[in-house]
Amino acid sequence: MTDEIPVGHAPIVAAITPDGRHVYVTNFGSSSVSVIDTTTRSVIATIGVTSGPWGVTVAPDGLRAYVAGFGSDTVAVIDTTTNRVAASVPGLDKPLGLTVSPDGSRLYVASQGGNRVDVISTATNTLITSVPVGTGPRNVAVTPDGTQLYVTEEGANAVTVINTATLTVIATLPGFLFPRAVTPSPDGQRVYVTEYGGNRLDVIDTATHTVVHTVTGLSIPFGVAVSHDGLLAYVACNGDDSVSTIDLVRNEIIDTAPGFHAPSWLVVTPDDLDVYVVNNGNETVRVLPTPPGAYPDVGPLSGGTAVNIIGEGLGDTTAVRFGCQPAASFTVLNDQEVLAVSPNLVTDVEIDATPGQLTTRTVGRFYYLPDSVLAGISPTSGPLSGGGTLTVTGRGLITTHRCALAPSLSPHRPSWTTRSP
Repeated sequence: MTDEIPVGHAPIVAAITPDGRHVYVTNFGSSSVSVIDTTTRSVIATIGVTSGPWGVTVAPDGLRAYVAGFGSDTVAVIDTTTNRVAASVPGLDKPLGLTVSPDGSRLYVASQGGNRVDVISTATNTLITSVPVGTGPRNVAVTPDGTQLYVTEEGANAVTVINTATLTVIATLPGFLFPRAVTPSPDGQRVYVTEYGGNRLDVIDTATHTVVHTVTGLSIPFGVAVSHDGLLAYVACNGDDSVSTIDLVRNEIIDTAPGFHAPSWLVVTPDDLDVYVVNNGNETVRVLPTPPGAYPDVGPLSGGTAVNIIGEGLGDTTAVRFGCQPAASFTVLNDQEVLAVSPNLVTDVEIDATPGQLTTRTVGRFYYLPDSVLAGISPTSGPLSGGGTLTVTGRGLITTHRCALAPSLSPHRPSWTTRSP
């Protein structure tokens, strides 16, 4: 199968169906949407839409795709069972990015011309209200629980947060330089924003609405996509025609794939094995395999870390070892992926896999860190309504996966910052 698929003129944004079978690509220059079959890696339909299609998103049930018509101030509703336009929603103002609520009931659209976010009922395909935001809203993303909507504003160099229950702005984060794409982590605790002018990826804490990490060294980053296990982010970089892979545990670039052509957008398949990258420069979509390795590659000395091993020819793996010790357990998921659990060890090790009767080969490294030890929490009390920020001090906190309070004391998810001496 080819790894580069021709599409329409000036392709810009892509969205993948929940089952991973089809990718929808907007062709801004030819007023169409290309539909790619991920099994055959070929275009199976080209759907004519109104002028200047930009953003595209797919409903959670996979039955509808929504396309922002920048040139017509509309949103086209595509029936994915027939790949035909079933409806058109008027009344927008230069719409760009859009996303569907997790329950599928609402469509949120960044109307750049009106400096607002438009809210559309998917049941009636009508515009029901608008939320004023800052200058130049471009892209939107909703958290997995549906409670918060994040809006990148290139004109204001800010990111705005909207409470979706009240449809009011609850926070505005300044200090960005042309923020462009935005996407949440699967657990909803983080939101990732590319700075097209700042050459970096920002990590926002959704509890505190603050930037908690920044990944630098990205050349004019455009789109960003996060793997479904939350371990990796992929960033399309216009400046050097590459796609960077970022380890979201360490917030570091671990791989850079060259050879793209003005890459603009990307989506990850549900099995996290392939990334479909839109090449705006040569009007194709390129399929990028997940970089081989072990994810995450860090965990506590006590073991028990679930590690995804990605590579080729792993389908008949008969053994997995962390250094000289066997994995606590392992499961072969397919020919490209094995899920292994780290054993109790005391040093950094290579991870080896034995496919069938073949010679054992190294497939990654794993770094052991001291188990998390809690020294203190401040403050030690707070209101029953929750929402407070806790500072947790101790050592080895990088191996901490979760922080929780007794439900009887606080019914809400706490947030925290960490200091490790």
